[in-house]
Amino acid sequence: MPAASRSTTHLYYRHSGRIGVLGLLLMPTISVATAACLGVVYGYGLYYIPSIYLSVVLCALFGGAVGYTVGFGAIAGKVRNAWVVAAFGFAAGVFAEYAGWVSWIHAVTGGQTSLDPLAVWRVATKVAETGAWSIFGWTLTGWALYGVWSLEAALIIGMSTLAAAGQGLSVPYCEKCDCWTAKHGAKLARLAEAADPSDLRLQLEQGNTSALKDLGKAMIAASAYTALELHTCPKCRQLNVLTVNAMTVTKDDKGEESHSAAAIVDGLLLDSTALAAVRAL
Repeated sequence: MPAASRSTTHLYYRHSGRIGVLGLLLMPTISVATAACLGVVYGYGLYYIPSIYLSVVLCALFGGAVGYTVGFGAIAGKVRNAWVVAAFGFAAGVFAEYAGWVSWIHAVTGGQTSLDPLAVWRVATKVAETGAWSIFGWTLTGWALYGVWSLEAALIIGMSTLAAAGQGLSVPYCEKCDCWTAKHGAKLARLAEAADPSDLRLQLEQGNTSALKDLGKAMIAASAYTALELHTCPKCRQLNVLTVNAMTVTKDDKGEESHSAAAIVDGLLLDSTALAAVRAL
């Protein structure tokens, strides 16, 4: 993702860093409840799922789901501080890892439950002596197993942190009207691929939105195209934020398409003239 230089920083939207008090209550409350509920699914899932690959997927989904709820709480509580949202996402990931351990021990022991972190750690050290499961016929014990558990924790906590920041800070906020912006309802034009994304970024930063019109419409079956995303304050209509992505289309063996994005401009502020030009594309 191209970063705006110091000389163009004022052209881009940036969160104010303000923190809604309600968000400080919602982020931990919602995420803890989610981690506690999904922790049961995760813990028992690890116990009953024999595939290491499915376990990794389950691990990532668990952390991501918990982090998503942190982001949801941030949006509902009007939190516009990246560090705070990420910190809550990290803390929620730590709690999710703990909840997963408690549930897994409950499954392994046939119903024994302890919420004491020290008791959980003692069980973990006992399990590490004999191993919990095998990979390719090799039963992991000792430091090898601790290493796998560390990777598991890193994945859960990392996914929670990233999902929280991605969900909670993905939408611009109008400080004047004290509300989140709304994504432009009408479908924006799908434009042809930019031959020089850097030049297009420069043109847009200089206010030359006609550079987008010059790209023309993309062919339906194009393997690369330019996508636009526009957010506008639903109240004052004065805060308008544009993101332009260079999209690449790939197909798998079954012919199913996947679209990957690389930002050309991310959060460019538009005045009323530029806004009208983008909507007219």
